[in-house]
Amino acid sequence: MLYRLLVRSRSRTVARRLLACLQVACVLFLLPPPDAVLAQDMGRVTGRVVDPMNHPLPGASVVLEGTSYGDATTEAGRFDIRAPAGSYTLRASFLGYTSASTSIVLPVDSTVAVTLTLEPDLLQMDEAVTTATFNPFSKLESSVAITTLNAQDIDTESPHSTSDLLKAVPGFYVESSGGEGENNVFARGLPADGSFRYVALQVNGTEIYEASALDFANPDNFIRVDATIDRVESVRGGSASTFASDAPGGIVNFVTKRGGPQWEGEVRLATQTHGLYRSDLRLGGPLSESVRVHVGGFYRRDSGLRDPGYTANRGGQVSGAVTWLSDRGSVQLFGRYLNDRSVFYLPVPYVNEQNPTSIPGFDLNTGTLTTDDAAVVTVPAPTGQPVQRDLRDGIHPIVKTGGAEVLLELGAGWTLRNTTRLTDIDHTFRAIVSLNNPVDATTFADSIRARANARSGLGATDYRYRRATDGSVIDAPGRLNGNGLVVETGWWYNEKPMTTVLNDLQITKTLSRHTFTANVYVSRFTSDDFRHWHDLLTEVDERPDRLDLELLAPNGEVVGNATRRGFRRFGANYLNHDGTGWVTALHLGDRWDLGRGFYVEMGARLQHAAFSGTVEGTQRVNLDGDPATLFDNQFQTGTGRVFDYDHTFDEWAASVGLNYRFNDNLALFARGSRGFRMPNFDRWMAGTDDDADGIPRGTSETVLQVEGGVKYSAPMFALFASGFYTRLTEIPFNDQVVNEEGNTVVVQNFGSSRAIGTELEMTLRPSPRLQIATRSTIQNPVFTELQFVDPQDGELDFAGNRVKRIPLVMFALTPRYSLGMLSVHGSWKYVGDRFANNRNTFVLPEYSIVDLGAALTWRGVTVSADVTNVFNAHGLTEGNPRVDETLSEEEADAIDVFMGRPVLPRAFEVSLSYDF
Repeated sequence: MLYRLLVRSRSRTVARRLLACLQVACVLFLLPPPDAVLAQDMGRVTGRVVDPMNHPLPGASVVLEGTSYGDATTEAGRFDIRAPAGSYTLRASFLGYTSASTSIVLPVDSTVAVTLTLEPDLLQMDEAVTTATFNPFSKLESSVAITTLNAQDIDTESPHSTSDLLKAVPGFYVESSGGEGENNVFARGLPADGSFRYVALQVNGTEIYEASALDFANPDNFIRVDATIDRVESVRGGSASTFASDAPGGIVNFVTKRGGPQWEGEVRLATQTHGLYRSDLRLGGPLSESVRVHVGGFYRRDSGLRDPGYTANRGGQVSGAVTWLSDRGSVQLFGRYLNDRSVFYLPVPYVNEQNPTSIPGFDLNTGTLTTDDAAVVTVPAPTGQPVQRDLRDGIHPIVKTGGAEVLLELGAGWTLRNTTRLTDIDHTFRAIVSLNNPVDATTFADSIRARANARSGLGATDYRYRRATDGSVIDAPGRLNGNGLVVETGWWYNEKPMTTVLNDLQITKTLSRHTFTANVYVSRFTSDDFRHWHDLLTEVDERPDRLDLELLAPNGEVVGNATRRGFRRFGANYLNHDGTGWVTALHLGDRWDLGRGFYVEMGARLQHAAFSGTVEGTQRVNLDGDPATLFDNQFQTGTGRVFDYDHTFDEWAASVGLNYRFNDNLALFARGSRGFRMPNFDRWMAGTDDDADGIPRGTSETVLQVEGGVKYSAPMFALFASGFYTRLTEIPFNDQVVNEEGNTVVVQNFGSSRAIGTELEMTLRPSPRLQIATRSTIQNPVFTELQFVDPQDGELDFAGNRVKRIPLVMFALTPRYSLGMLSVHGSWKYVGDRFANNRNTFVLPEYSIVDLGAALTWRGVTVSADVTNVFNAHGLTEGNPRVDETLSEEEADAIDVFMGRPVLPRAFEVSLSYDF
């Protein structure tokens, strides 16, 4: 299977060479070490690993340093190691705690008993950093800004989605109000129109898919947080630009569990007030002394935190890994399968810009314009033939990914690591999307009637609304649902099959005070896109019905139909695109130990990328030739004419960091870097007749960053504080706006920005039972250059304006208190005000969210209860992107009913888990 997937690439020679390298590495791995000897006289060391309150730490790693002898602690914290008699250093480590060691002497045929007490590592300063670094070093020894979230942190955050978990990372502003997937992460004030534009999402050090910001394919769609996740490492800025493609803002790395020397696992069942039923399961352990295995996953069904009237989310994920160990290194085979459907929430109506409030007939906390009335629809395909679409499938990725990692100690200071990953994604996107703001039903009908009369001479003098499902007449549309409003929304459908084949070869040489590293990275990836959108007319209700609007002559005869089955416009947008990309990168680095606590880290990345593809041209036609059927007069379809593009890019990134460790508790760091982001397929999807000589190439973006900070770690107090300056140039903006004709069009602009900010993580432990953590970000991202061409107002200059959707201030306070078997925790998260648009005419007000939780653990059984958004805050994460960007101050002030996407409402969840 590996061979079949690889040979799908452009060059079979490249595929065969990758396989040959992997085969050679495996042969070297299987060779026995030349100096292997059989131990004759054995001794034994037993004992416990506990925390300061004498509670056992199950799963802690206990090793005799410099040997392969070790054990993992049991549920009671006990370990048992047999090794040749002699003198050793016994060391115990456990994620979230500082390691501890002691000297021991193992006598022949005797047992030594030892108890090791581990102090909490409040910010995981003592943990090895594996993301965006040459070799694993602790945070105190690394010159990068990094946040580590262990299993306990993940449980405390109680995230609703993959992106929701990243709110725990300072420097990141996360919009996770969309649901399970397609959410947005903004890093260090870098402006973006959404997605993970400047952040790479990795699993065990490699991307699932090469591009991190494609339309309707954000990387959080392709992985879920479940019990198989061991920890999450998140690097902001710094060396990220040299360790991943197009990631100057940072890298988020999900590190999965792998089997240990003893069998262990977890079973978890959860339910929630919104109809959630979820089960998680994982199991890991040894198949033999040299073979470890780990497998796990989840399945769930629920109605969604904003119930659309059908099962909103359903599906699951399963992943596994098999690891072969030897004195020379390890070989791991891994795989993961995700098949999950989830609803996507978009802006909904509200009133009062400064204090968002529900309107009559629509609850801002629970309402959604995603509705079961539009769940299964029949619409014309681009050929004009009818086709059925099902909204209940929502965002539906089917992800199959797998590969191998080989780690070899070659001797004489040489180390080889090779990772091969293959990913196949069958991805579709279906959602109800906000277009225009709601308007009075009478005003809307009058405007449609006047426009139809002017264009087609229908002679309509009146109108009539009907419910599209049963045809019943609405007698008083001005009083409909107590608000008298109607709204146009988009029924958007996108197909996006995607593939990635990558290989990352790393060779490391340790020489005196230097650790040299060379990486060769090759990736081939594809993205095919089919898009056909339609516009709906609905009432404004928590789960609205589709509406039909008929235009009437003076005698009551129907002379025009503005809609059919509730569809205001068939074929609102059409796209047919195929794209292929190649990335080849060389990364060279050196970690230089200057002595006396000084370390210098230097790295550079040279990257070549090639993109090629085809885009079909588009045209608008009157589908049935009848001007009185307004719903298909602007039907967009393909022309059959194909436009080609074939572009190459050469870019470089570099980063230099200095770290000075004063002592075991205190360190300072500073770093400067240059990163980049190349254009991707989205840049070339708009082929038109204007592009007969080729679709324009576009340019790369450049990011310059300077940062520095202080790190302090002690048993009772830990601090990680950093400051940063970023400058970004050649920023492309693809804004989807509604023009005067009511059509959704893409407006592209370019600009530059800069941001100055600080990031802070701090944890205080005044007693063994109480821990208080805080994190904050203060930043000021502004445009230094940006011109926007408004379809109605012409060219606008936004230089000096604040970057949209990014707050100046974010703060979180998270206390945790332990009462032996019972622990309680809470959090208060504050997000400052933001502008909904780069024109800075529409404000999204500040908001706060409070979460609470508790857990009771006894003999491996844990009962947890969590309440998120306790007070049902109405915080808005975005306005209406299709409208807000073009609003002047006068237009914004004239709006009575707004559209915005609020944070997810209150949810109460109870879970029962068993660790064994």
